[in-house]
Amino acid sequence: MRQSPAQDAAGNQQEQQSTTSLSSLTRREREIASIAGMGKRTREIAEVLSVSPRTVDVHLTRIYRKLNIRSRAALARLMAEVERTLE
Repeated sequence: MRQSPAQDAAGNQQEQQSTTSLSSLTRREREIASIAGMGKRTREIAEVLSVSPRTVDVHLTRIYRKLNIRSRAALARLMAEVERTLE
């Protein structure tokens, strides 16, 4: 099914906002956002990256603030959108 030009433009704008907002993250924040977006818990992320769970929480707080989101679920949705745009 074909989308209207307005829907295409809205989708393109949303894709640009997603990738632009991720560019504001540090490398480590992008790494944590990616892992958290896969549904991993704080403790699991900490083990994978060899850092403390508190460090992961601090990074997640900064990620949420920079991306203007409020939850891990919102982060997962955003990361899924970004993945789709990269395919």
